[in-house]
Amino acid sequence: MIRIYLALFFLWLFQNVSYAQFCSTPTTNIAITPTGTVQQTAIYNTGVRAFNFTATAGCTYTFSTCGLSTIDTKLRLYNAALATIGSADNGCSNGIQAEMIWLCPAGGGGQYTILLTKYNCLALDANTKLAYSVNCSVPCTAPPVVNAGQDFSICSGAQAQLNASVQSGNTSTGANLTITLTGQTTLNETSWSLSNASGVIGSGGPYLASSSASQTFPVTSNATLSFYIETQGSNNNNALSYTISCNNVVINSGNLAGGQTSTIPVTNCTVGANTAPITYSWTPSAPLNSSTILNPTATITTATTFTLTATQGSCVVSDQILVGVAQTPNLIITSASGTTVTCNTSLTLTASGASSYAWYNNGVQLATTPQLVVTQPGWYSVTGSNGINCQDQDSIYISADFQAPVAAIANNPSTTVLNCSTTSIVLTASGGNGYSWS
Repeated sequence: MIRIYLALFFLWLFQNVSYAQFCSTPTTNIAITPTGTVQQTAIYNTGVRAFNFTATAGCTYTFSTCGLSTIDTKLRLYNAALATIGSADNGCSNGIQAEMIWLCPAGGGGQYTILLTKYNCLALDANTKLAYSVNCSVPCTAPPVVNAGQDFSICSGAQAQLNASVQSGNTSTGANLTITLTGQTTLNETSWSLSNASGVIGSGGPYLASSSASQTFPVTSNATLSFYIETQGSNNNNALSYTISCNNVVINSGNLAGGQTSTIPVTNCTVGANTAPITYSWTPSAPLNSSTILNPTATITTATTFTLTATQGSCVVSDQILVGVAQTPNLIITSASGTTVTCNTSLTLTASGASSYAWYNNGVQLATTPQLVVTQPGWYSVTGSNGINCQDQDSIYISADFQAPVAAIANNPSTTVLNCSTTSIVLTASGGNGYSWS
């Protein structure tokens, strides 16, 4: 008899050393490959079933026996070192089967095992299947802020320097929040819910055939959550303790007697900031020196609307900017009286072809009107601008004819003596444009 006991002991020891960190020795180890499509395992009605898979950081994995069994099932997740990562019990709407939603944390990719058992790590004894799937699309909870810049215009033939700005978003790499309930009796009058600002993100109970429950949820932002639990019913005998864990670290815990309700804020399950790089894409790309940098230059001949799209992780945000094109002025200077000034005369120069003007002589600004009156020879230039300071220039040379006139006087009759017969003499000046007698 002693030999039999010793043989049984060593058999138990061998099994538990070989699988020391599993709650029970797996009957089978089967490799699965979760995808975006929900898959199901074969049907099992005996044993403890282990399913091995490779997890990718940032992906959310869902394992469930909801509607796939008639018995009370439990799921446990182990890493490659066979340390327990999480568990799920009674997470389905009927309060019997289990569902586990797990977010593989940053840097946590690798080999994992999901263990399927009956409650308390017992062997299955009724037809049971496990459904599994993965979603690697991280929710965009806080997108980057994209500003393509203010609309502006350029002069025809000039390059446009785009001046956009992008502020990184705070999309989270995520965390796992686990609700665990342990009752003194069957939790058949216990229900709970977990909510964020948008509504309920998880719930459970009542648990008609179990005194414990565990469920895990992915958390992707640092927003405050609210955990509500109640133990009210006809008997009010569901005394229990609860723990709320973030990435396997207990952040809230407490006790609740039968016939009570409680609301607990969950504020300290913090998640990592988004470290995903930001990529840029401008369209249309043809006029740009680069379509993948934040601030390219554009060469355009007509008004163009450019769209900047910034991508950070799963967040994609766009903004637009309109770059107009203004025609350069075509300046012309005219002078109705020629281009030569003479003694005691002036010329009026007139500029046209722009909306504003500036006249210069020898680098000195003379006027800002379309017309300029000049009395001196030299080079005169005008700069004309349109509304966005597209400029053109024109110039004109004014010559001078300042030779002194030769004055002459003729008398009629040809005498310079007045007498009784010549009572007046008509004097006629010549050689000038204007005269002054004295």
